[in-house]
Amino acid sequence: MNILDIVFASKLGKKGYLKLNNNTDRLLARNLYNKSSGQVEITTDTEPYIYRTVPVQSAYKEKIKKIVGASVVWNQIIQNGNFADGTNKWNVTSGVSMSASNNVLSVDGNTSTYFQVSILTSYRPTSISGHKYLIALNVKCSTNKVYVLPSGAASDGRFSPTNILTDTRCSYIWDCSVDKQIYCTLRFLSTVEGTAEDIHAEVHDYIVIDLTAMLGSAIANYVSTLEQSTAGSGIAWLQGRGLLTKIYYAYQQNKLESGCVSAHNTYDGETLLTNTELSPITLRGKLGLDNGELTVDGDIYNSDGSVVRNYEERAYQSGDESLANAITDGINTIVKLATPITEQTTPFTETARVNGGTEEFVDYEVTQGNRDIAIPVGHETDYYTKITN
Repeated sequence: MNILDIVFASKLGKKGYLKLNNNTDRLLARNLYNKSSGQVEITTDTEPYIYRTVPVQSAYKEKIKKIVGASVVWNQIIQNGNFADGTNKWNVTSGVSMSASNNVLSVDGNTSTYFQVSILTSYRPTSISGHKYLIALNVKCSTNKVYVLPSGAASDGRFSPTNILTDTRCSYIWDCSVDKQIYCTLRFLSTVEGTAEDIHAEVHDYIVIDLTAMLGSAIANYVSTLEQSTAGSGIAWLQGRGLLTKIYYAYQQNKLESGCVSAHNTYDGETLLTNTELSPITLRGKLGLDNGELTVDGDIYNSDGSVVRNYEERAYQSGDESLANAITDGINTIVKLATPITEQTTPFTETARVNGGTEEFVDYEVTQGNRDIAIPVGHETDYYTKITN
């Protein structure tokens, strides 16, 4: 099984945000358990890196006590969507020029109607009825007119980005109604139908993610409902919770992934105070949804070095996909244990965050086929020691 590397860090004493490893993916531990209120508190973010401001009175400080694991079934199902392999796996209307350079696909042609680009037949994945798909890409077109057609048909899931005379990131969620091939068609249209003109268009960082397979139907359906209510709100919900914040993820279909703690860092502002490398500690778990907020139930890594194993990984068994407390990719399954098992590993410092305005960062990073993966974990914290000014 592939392991996700996590660097978890606490920032002390200064406001702002932390930069780690030059724009690698950031993921915050979203679940903050307040023992005094007995509630899970989840906050939102607006900074360029995912972070959480301590949501308690500024006169209190808190200690990081536990790290909680999580797992997903990774499903970015489109190959060569960053065009690193040139135009391989892509096709264009006859008579239209197509080339790729510096991870950008360029198409040039003359038409009075439209021409289009799509995935070659042998590389088209099959969508699943009822599944929700995140579709995102950067595009620009000299006529400012393009249709994104996931199934190749203008009547099914058509998305029409706007303001694309310059390079623009476009994202939406497709609710698939019938099992079918995914064409990833981009249809570039003339300004006025019937009037021929030259069209130049560019595309890069094209991804299609099966949200239902990756996150489960409850989360995927909730995100889709948000998106149908207000365009962009479902995608904002995902990214506001540290999910799918990168522009591009390389192809990986139906692969079970879990978190792994690899280091513990502490900072004062931008200054690294301590860096403790750890033997990788895999933390498995299951994401959930509670009143519109992301939750996580998983293995717990305590600051004293004990790891409470609430989940195990085993070979797939028939019927695993129907288990309430399991995640499976059809090859391996992560399932909740009837009785937790406790192991002992490396302790970590219970780093305190002080006097409000301070932040905590969790950094996931793995390179597996040039693919960085980010999934969430949770934290349980204790509040202690009132500070007097």
